[in-house]
Amino acid sequence: MKKNLLLSSLLLFFSSSFFAQLATTVTTATNAIQNVLLGGGVVASNITYTGYANALGTFTVTGTNNMGIGTGIVMTTGTVMAVDPTYGAGLGPQGPNNSTGAGCDNGQPGNAYLTGVAGATTFNAAILEFDFVPQSDTVKFNYSFGTEEYMEWVTGGFADVFAFVLSGVSTPLAPTNIALLPGTSTPVTALNVNLTNNSQYYVDNGDGSGTGTAPDGPAVQYDGFTVVMQAKYPVICGETYHIKLMIADALDGAVDAGVFLETGSFTTSAPIAISSDVQFSNNDTVLYEGCGSANIIFIRPTALSATADTFNFTITGTAINGTDYTTINDTIIFPAGADTLIVPITAINDGLTEGIESITLTLVQQVNVCGLLQTLTYTIYIKDLDPIQVVAQDTFLCSGTSMVLTPTITGGGGTINYTWSTGGSTVGTSPTLTISPTGTTDYIISVTDSCGQGPVIDTITVQVGTANFISVNGDVMNDPIDTIMTEGCDTLRIVFTRGGNNLAIPETFNYSITGTATGGTDYSPAITGSVSFPANGTVQALIITAGNDGSAEGNETIIITIPPDTTNPCANQIPFSLVVYIQDLMPIVASVNDTTICAGTSASLFANSTGGGGLVSYNWNLGLGNGQTKNVSPATTTDYIVTVSDNCGSPVDKDTATVTVLSSMPVLTALADVTVCPGDFAGVQTLISGGYGPYLLSWTELNTTIDSMLVITQLQSGINNTQMGGVFVLTVTDKCFNSDNDTVLVVVDDCALIIPNIITPNGDGINDALYFKNLDKYPNSSIGVYNRWGNKIYENANYTNNWVPDVADGVYYYILTISDGRNFSRYFQVIKGK
Repeated sequence: MKKNLLLSSLLLFFSSSFFAQLATTVTTATNAIQNVLLGGGVVASNITYTGYANALGTFTVTGTNNMGIGTGIVMTTGTVMAVDPTYGAGLGPQGPNNSTGAGCDNGQPGNAYLTGVAGATTFNAAILEFDFVPQSDTVKFNYSFGTEEYMEWVTGGFADVFAFVLSGVSTPLAPTNIALLPGTSTPVTALNVNLTNNSQYYVDNGDGSGTGTAPDGPAVQYDGFTVVMQAKYPVICGETYHIKLMIADALDGAVDAGVFLETGSFTTSAPIAISSDVQFSNNDTVLYEGCGSANIIFIRPTALSATADTFNFTITGTAINGTDYTTINDTIIFPAGADTLIVPITAINDGLTEGIESITLTLVQQVNVCGLLQTLTYTIYIKDLDPIQVVAQDTFLCSGTSMVLTPTITGGGGTINYTWSTGGSTVGTSPTLTISPTGTTDYIISVTDSCGQGPVIDTITVQVGTANFISVNGDVMNDPIDTIMTEGCDTLRIVFTRGGNNLAIPETFNYSITGTATGGTDYSPAITGSVSFPANGTVQALIITAGNDGSAEGNETIIITIPPDTTNPCANQIPFSLVVYIQDLMPIVASVNDTTICAGTSASLFANSTGGGGLVSYNWNLGLGNGQTKNVSPATTTDYIVTVSDNCGSPVDKDTATVTVLSSMPVLTALADVTVCPGDFAGVQTLISGGYGPYLLSWTELNTTIDSMLVITQLQSGINNTQMGGVFVLTVTDKCFNSDNDTVLVVVDDCALIIPNIITPNGDGINDALYFKNLDKYPNSSIGVYNRWGNKIYENANYTNNWVPDVADGVYYYILTISDGRNFSRYFQVIKGK
């Protein structure tokens, strides 16, 4: 067998034409340079960006593209976004050209260098800069500059501006703009590349209104842009340079410009002549002794194939040249016009067991003018041709299921061939075989290799077994939902159920019996620990009865456990346990609760019990019959007796429920009439007797119900409030909806204070004292009196209109605090001569 060691590449290019669309995404400076702009032969560092964050992004043009660059990075003097979160929609470079003045002033400062290029003040500068080390003698990249100022503004001598400024870091180079017209030292600007100047480099994109000198373009918003141009400059291989990619608005920031740089175009030139550039592939790298050969294929670039060339490489590894493999030379010679050279190699069978041996070819070649060397290594492995061995285990399979047979195959070389058969016919040719036999079957596997070994044969016997299983449940005969037996009273039915897909055979299953109950003493008969099913049988039952040994033992248990079937790998037995309880026969204790009802209503009585066993019965007096629940409607307070018994002969027990019938009528007494001030609440005292709380108390004035009620839970006095005068009817309603009423008179009296401002304490008995009318309605009111200098001349904590001032004529000041908390203060005059 021969193996070709060749690496192939296939590039498929597809194209289609449809309406253009320029899509942009805001990006970071590092991503823009490292992952978009840079191509081969350049190492970049110290990447920074200065400007509005949304003015730097990546772009992709789909469909018709009159700009000429499909993908890359874009810098603008406004925003790259179709919808900018700060400035809104329709301001970015996205086409079609449908605006005569798109753009936004993003508030960024200008740049001194660009101001010098433009000859005018600049605004909204965006600057992307980085260091780089070229791997050749020339740096270059592709770009297109566009602006919305074409052509309206360029005729005025000013326009937006850009520059690509290159300078040296490790080697002398003054800042130099490398965005130049081809073959000149003239910078590319909107003033010297337009419809009238150097028009061969200009693309007219319309004016955004449909009335320009060209149709409005589909991809870009700007009214014009340059053709795809190349910035290019000679450099020294291996030195460090710095470049600034800059753009800014000139004169004002009103409309925008943008520069588009092509993906992967920032590169250094390929070397003009290379002494060696050989590649070889490494597909299949394993040879077997005495089994086939391989071709090592060396490929050089087609561009270098015009002349003859010689390449030397080293041969190392654990395999011996000429002993473990056919002799190969360490020199290859490409004739003129050839780009591919083939070196054949064959592994020799030396009859020795040596393990894996290796052949390593190493080629060192220069790949650029900086002197960078590239080392290519390629390793081939030689393996002993081990005998084919097949290891296959017999197995079991459950009826109605399938499985995959996977034998273990070792040794052999080259291509391994597999043949499966069942004695006469071939049933498979893969390393594995999926089977679903209906009975025990022998499967034969035969293995050969392309080196001439084999066939090596083994047989797998697949036995088809049963998959039967059992489950168990139990219930007390008198209570089909319970597994609790009472001593001397209950019988339990234990049911074993068989399932599976091979029920035609008779079968015995074993189970274990544990627990605290003793067979033959606490229950009978004793359980044997196995259950047998006849052919096609699916259900077997076992009846046991709880015995009464007369001892108080608490709850005893019978635990039946079905273990997993470890003897049959096809069994589907699920481990299962059934727990049965045997409880002592305890005395019956009956219980039923008292209750209270209103006359004319009913009550529901529910009886319960503990102890006893078997079936429990509840019998009621007064002809109510049997049952745990009874509904009764007595006219008067009545005792209901329930008698509880069981079928195990336990002594009966009784309990009594007293149903109290409420028939007393409530009596309401209003204790006293009430006099209040206007706007105050009247507190009416009531006394309620009889009836049954809680009570509901309501007010009625004449024929109007007042929105006020009070619930009273005990037979006690209540204070009830109103702000209205008149005769009121108070009505009380108890829990049985019986009611009574009484009336109360609420008198509203004038309680307003009359405030004096002059007093004449001349002893004539008229207006001698500082007198406040109606103050008697506010006992415990306090007063303080002050002269014109703020000195307190009188005070009283319980003023009763009794101060006759013995002071000189003049103006005084009082502060009166009445008992409801209000304050009154005023100046008053004392005149004794009147």
